[in-house]
Amino acid sequence: LLVGLLVIGSGVGWIRLIMLGRLAEQVVLDARVGMVKRLLHVPVGGLGRRSPGELVTRVTSDTLLLREAASSTALEFFSSMVLVTGSLVLMATLDWVLLLVMLITIVVIAGAIGLVMRPLAAVQREAQAAIGRLGGVLEGALRAI
Repeated sequence: LLVGLLVIGSGVGWIRLIMLGRLAEQVVLDARVGMVKRLLHVPVGGLGRRSPGELVTRVTSDTLLLREAASSTALEFFSSMVLVTGSLVLMATLDWVLLLVMLITIVVIAGAIGLVMRPLAAVQREAQAAIGRLGGVLEGALRAI
């Protein structure tokens, strides 16, 4: 019975990965098509504010972050919520002290994450901007060569 459940679980996991991969690729494709359409319809003066390399880098590398978010982050969040809910229900039936410790731990971890995420998001934006500038400089240097 356990081997059968393992095989079924593996099959469902494989199908889930395929479906999420397709979804992530579709999100990236839609984002890239939308960005390219917007870039091609921007007035020429608007394009002069940023280098072509930075714009190309934005279309290519920034959309990869969407793939990561669509394929793993959302699913991991949903799976984690199901796991935490199931664990809390099980702990409530087995041991109230364990449940209280778990709830306190969840609140402490959520508070720590809340404190860390805002500065981390700002650093991530700066890193993406730096990648865009690097792409622009590199594109200009290669074009000059």
